[in-house]
Amino acid sequence: MPDEQVVVTAAFEGIPIDIKKTSVDPSAVLNQTYTEKQPLYDLNRLIIMNDAKTSTISYKEDATYSLPEGLTLTEGRIIGTPTVLYEDGKRVDIHVTGRNGTEAVLRLNVIVSKVQKIQESTIERLTVDEENKTISLNGTSAVLQQTGTSDNGVILTGIYADDDRDGKADGRQAMYSGDLSGYTIYGISGIDYDRPIRITVLSGSVGSIFGVKNATMSYADSDSLVIDIQGGAVSTVYGLDSSAHVQYMRMKRGKEAAVGKMAIKNPSGYGFYEGYLIDQAGAITVEDYIVNEKLTGDSLQVTQYKDFTANAPVEITGAITLPGGTETTFNKGVTAGTFKTNGTYDKVWFHGTCNIDTFSPGYAYVYIEKDAVLKAEDIKIKNTSAQIFHKGAVSAKTFACTGKMDGGWSVCRGYRYQ
Repeated sequence: MPDEQVVVTAAFEGIPIDIKKTSVDPSAVLNQTYTEKQPLYDLNRLIIMNDAKTSTISYKEDATYSLPEGLTLTEGRIIGTPTVLYEDGKRVDIHVTGRNGTEAVLRLNVIVSKVQKIQESTIERLTVDEENKTISLNGTSAVLQQTGTSDNGVILTGIYADDDRDGKADGRQAMYSGDLSGYTIYGISGIDYDRPIRITVLSGSVGSIFGVKNATMSYADSDSLVIDIQGGAVSTVYGLDSSAHVQYMRMKRGKEAAVGKMAIKNPSGYGFYEGYLIDQAGAITVEDYIVNEKLTGDSLQVTQYKDFTANAPVEITGAITLPGGTETTFNKGVTAGTFKTNGTYDKVWFHGTCNIDTFSPGYAYVYIEKDAVLKAEDIKIKNTSAQIFHKGAVSAKTFACTGKMDGGWSVCRGYRYQ
């Protein structure tokens, strides 16, 4: 048989995209105008999974389930001035075509009323796998709290949306509720994200919480990720799991919370970060971190060879410890039981009112700036290898130091006061 030419044509189609909402369904006020800068709803903020990295996303209003009169869909934003009431809402379908060419339909319930209403968040914002007992929040900030107890005594825990990230549930309806003691909850998983996430546990029982898995969080204006376990019981809490990258994150375990293990990252994974603060029931550790809100705790330690800046008051009942090679700045004052340096080449700058019971720097360069007032019960200076540069006001009840005067500087075994 002679050879014949064969032509094979292959058609490739992407995996269908999956859409997750990142906010409640829209509620408009009659005759109020919504603009591109302040839209009623922004579809550009949807989570779209299984999509390609390049090309564009398109949005098209359904011919049958269309927007309420006066509203239009422009560049993925619902804008305009609604002119007809829909007190119970109107079904709206939006056809979303992903970068990979596949389509999914977003269904919204759009309310138009005479006064502003807020709809409840639903399970549509989550990815729940009851067989494998995993829940992805898909970037939704959430509050977890106990909703009740089953007939056989099992604690039931609800997941509520927290879109304003204030650590309080936005509504009275849980997006999902049940026995979560064996579940693993992910803040974001499998998709890069450019907004912050906060997970707050007030009560209830949860198996494990992982902030980020197989994802990069590019948000850098403040903390990318906050995990705050104020109460309840959680077996394991990790900020980062495998292949995760965040800018800055903050984790806290309250004294009333029962947490088996809390750490910045899973030791068996590959997590990367720019800086963090972790508060283990009052014992605070920071690494390349900036605090912009008042910080309180029992102790504070800066990681060796890392930096810390406080742009808000710091109140520590116990010790502030610098272990060596750190650069620390208190811009708005500090209160502490003890200030000490245990390593070498620490640098620290003091501004504002600083009340420290025992001020005992070791091998360090300490700058008491002109706007600083340092008040101490005891000043103990014994190391000969570092200096204190003093331009502000210093007072103490006891002062343990041997020194000499040198050109207007008071030199105390290597320390200087200017």
